[in-house]
Amino acid sequence: MRVRPATPGDTAAIRDIYAPIVRDTTISFEADPPGADEILRRMRAGIVPLPWLVAETPQGIAGFAYAAPFRSRHAYCWSVETSVYLGASARRRGIGKNLYERLLADLRALGYVRAYAGIALPNQASIGLHQAVGRGARRTSPATRLAARKSLNPQPYLLLTTERVTFHIVARPSGRSARQAV
Repeated sequence: MRVRPATPGDTAAIRDIYAPIVRDTTISFEADPPGADEILRRMRAGIVPLPWLVAETPQGIAGFAYAAPFRSRHAYCWSVETSVYLGASARRRGIGKNLYERLLADLRALGYVRAYAGIALPNQASIGLHQAVGRGARRTSPATRLAARKSLNPQPYLLLTTERVTFHIVARPSGRSARQAV
């Protein structure tokens, strides 16, 4: 397995990994799977594009990881939001950890100091991955709210750290539609 920067030629494989996650789970916070063109637009977004990585195996692309701007205000200019997604056959094989470790190393090299990750709970696999690349929970804070004409109990933020990059894992309540997010 090799982790490398994603290229425009990887967008169809990324789409194929991501589409069932969006359609069949709540972990992506998206309502509809993006197409390859939208994935390419996201890869190229920003004044300085942030890392997009793929894990390549002899069978093809097994997973991907990327960073995106966390917020637009200047105080967050060295903060990013991170995501890692794996194909069904690539899970629980260390591929996610390899992707995340490379992503964090690349972010450190670019000077980023905080990495945030959102987790829809329950999601023990994602929590385990973040604990594997971090050093455990540091504090909790309120999560974002979902509006669907009913009140949901917010889940806590979890803060994990790795060397110079700090994880703020935003644990959000499970819910099917990302359109409900406010």
